[in-house]
Amino acid sequence: MDFDAVIKYINKKFNNPSLYAVGISMGANLLNRFVENTGVDCPFKAVVCMSGPYNLDVVTQQLTKDESMIYNDPMIDSCREILVNNYKFLKMNVKQHNIDVDALINLEKLRDYDKYFVSRINGFKTIDDFYMDISSCHYIKDIKIPTLFIHSLDDPVCIKECIPIEDIIKNENCILMLTQKGGHIEWFTGNKPYRWAYIPTLEYLTYHSKLNGDKWK
Repeated sequence: MDFDAVIKYINKKFNNPSLYAVGISMGANLLNRFVENTGVDCPFKAVVCMSGPYNLDVVTQQLTKDESMIYNDPMIDSCREILVNNYKFLKMNVKQHNIDVDALINLEKLRDYDKYFVSRINGFKTIDDFYMDISSCHYIKDIKIPTLFIHSLDDPVCIKECIPIEDIIKNENCILMLTQKGGHIEWFTGNKPYRWAYIPTLEYLTYHSKLNGDKWK
């Protein structure tokens, strides 16, 4: 897993330092799933997840709606680029993964890309099984380290309906910070705009760093 490789490299290079992490958007969901999967053995001492798509089923359905195609289109363009760049390799493995590369290149919705490509190459029989496995909202109870979630209620991509509010509240290791405005990873303020959400992010991680007695050079 990518997380394991990166953590192994950092531990070797910096002599097993204290580890903290910030995940943003899809990165927040990936980080969250890692924290959930590792439980009490999680190598991070605290994490922050910002604007995460907790429920990929809900989020991708939203992206298929006309008003959200402005977000779907650049995402599917990136997916199409991946397919084109790896066309020859994928063509050699169509039977193994039950995929039609040429048809995939012409897909117009991110959800279909997940259904006909991503879920299949990862060994899932259905898109429902795939989304159940990768959506962090189903496993919040497994979080065993301090975790701060930051999300805006007006997020047009990771809409508020995907936020597992009750499950986060029930977990004593979690804090949920909801804002009325902020869009998707925006939270701009000031005459010279900057993202103010990074301030509580750093404050939260700094607090836990001091709590753990970390000494930084």
